[in-house]
Amino acid sequence: MGNLSAQIPTATSCLILANIALCGFPFISGFYSKDIIVEASIFYQHNILIVMLIILAVGLTSFYSIRFSLCVVWGSNNCNPFIFLEESESLTSPMLTLASISIISGALIMWVAPIKQEIISIPLHQKLMPLLLVGLGAFLA
Repeated sequence: MGNLSAQIPTATSCLILANIALCGFPFISGFYSKDIIVEASIFYQHNILIVMLIILAVGLTSFYSIRFSLCVVWGSNNCNPFIFLEESESLTSPMLTLASISIISGALIMWVAPIKQEIISIPLHQKLMPLLLVGLGAFLA
């Protein structure tokens, strides 16, 4: 596969949005769940090895997600030139619905849901560590 952005742009946009959510991009649903897990593991340091593995997993997730996008979405076409991919209504409707839910649910989880959570107070450099690792993983990809 390759050069999908030219052949199926709606599916490509949803694929990129899914990868961004998987990486934990701010204000999308994947960010809130990943951010809470990483912050709680840093705050309650029961086992430093587990904390380091969680932080490494954040960087690796962004690495392989961005690498996948570079190869599949923007890479060169590796199939037969006579293969034509087509986006039908039955393909794009569910993808657009799920993509919209991914964006909206991220905000709703934190702003509407009554979650009684203990305040986690960690230094700024530890707070920014997951975001920096996402950026580092994307840069390395």
